Amino acid sequence: MRSIKSLILILILSFSSLNLEASKTEVKVGMYIIPPFYSRTDQVASGILVDLIKYLNENQNKFQFKIVETSPRRRYRDLENGIYDIIFFENSIWGWSNRNIKLNETKVFATGKDYYIAKKDPRLKNQQVIFANLREKVILLKSGFHYGFLKFKSYDVKDKNLIYTNSLEGNIKNILRGKGDITVINDSFLKMYLKTHPKDKDKLVVSEKIDQVHNFKVLARPNSPISIDEIEKLFPLLKNSTYLREVLHLK
Repeated sequence: MRSIKSLILILILSFSSLNLEASKTEVKVGMYIIPPFYSRTDQVASGILVDLIKYLNENQNKFQFKIVETSPRRRYRDLENGIYDIIFFENSIWGWSNRNIKLNETKVFATGKDYYIAKKDPRLKNQQVIFANLREKVILLKSGFHYGFLKFKSYDVKDKNLIYTNSLEGNIKNILRGKGDITVINDSFLKMYLKTHPKDKDKLVVSEKIDQVHNFKVLARPNSPISIDEIEKLFPLLKNSTYLREVLHLK
């Protein structure tokens, strides 16, 4: 009898959960591969955004957020065409404004920094000298990203010293192999990389100079099912998670 009652209770809770989820307004969240924010291995997605979306879905009852994968280059038109509704960890200065795409933008909800990374040179007493005269160095960059030293233009095809790739980790490894002088890495990815590759810490030098400070915002298409005001009301909720507060540098 007890097992039957337990089964009935489980079924009731399951149906209640399904009904609650069905009553939520679906919001499609665009994201492209950019560790540690979003990664996919064997069709399993992971990363800070995945954790953030899971947290929001579990801690509010109005919206059901669903990740829709896009790409760094395709993300502009996908938002404009309604393939997804909003995108986290963005800023309108990163290629959006010069495409004349109509969108709405939240206030800054998180921050990050990009640093120049190079292989240590044992001949140098001051390793920071490596980062002098940047444009004379071979620099490995991530395709589709925007950089401060390039004035946030995604490509500079006239400069043969700029090499665009599809992997932040690959850029670091190529720097260590001598296949390039410098790369630019965000602080969150660098922290993750050094945690999984601790032996590389003493082989790399990180610039004291910052390429850019990321002021992360949420961008939304004009007819998004969630308004900018409603998105911003969720920001304080993120601070209740110790993990999100730490990885997003929330205050």
